[in-house]
Amino acid sequence: MSGSRLPKTTAPPSVADGLPPPTQCALFAREFTGINIRGDAWSWWNLAENQQYPRGDVPRAETILVLRATPQLKLGHVGIVKKVIGPREILITHANWGNDDPTRRIIHDSTAVVDVSPANDWTQLRFFNAPAHAFGKVYAAYGFIYPRRFNADGQAVW
Repeated sequence: MSGSRLPKTTAPPSVADGLPPPTQCALFAREFTGINIRGDAWSWWNLAENQQYPRGDVPRAETILVLRATPQLKLGHVGIVKKVIGPREILITHANWGNDDPTRRIIHDSTAVVDVSPANDWTQLRFFNAPAHAFGKVYAAYGFIYPRRFNADGQAVW
C-alpha cells in the first residue's frame, strides 16, 4: 500500500440512488493486494494456511488483518494494514464497515485500530469511530496474513 495502490478517495462513484454500490471487505482486500483467497472474511485465516501464505500476530504495512466471525460480524472482516503507528496501533484501509447503509458502502482509509489484548498479540482490537470521536467496542481477531515475500524495500509482494 505504499501510496499509490490504494484509492485516494473514500467513496466509489455514485449510483442513481446517491449511494455508491456496496463493496465487500474481502473483495476490496483481494482487489488491492492480489491475494488469491476467496470466501467469507473469517475463513481467510485458515485458507491462507492452506494456500501457504504466512500468518502471524505482528502487523506490517500491506498485510491483511483478519477478524473472527461473531454474532455481530457474521462473515468476519478483513482490512489492509496501511501503516504501523506503534507496537499497539495501526492504520487500516477497509470496506463495508459501519453501522448504517451509507457508511457500509464507502472505503474507509486510514482507520486507527488499537490492540487491547492482555498479551499484546492483536487478538482483541478496537477501531476508531470517527462520528463518535472514540474507539468502539472490542473485536476478536485472528491476526495478520503476510505475502509470500517482501521485496528489498520491505514492500509486500502478493
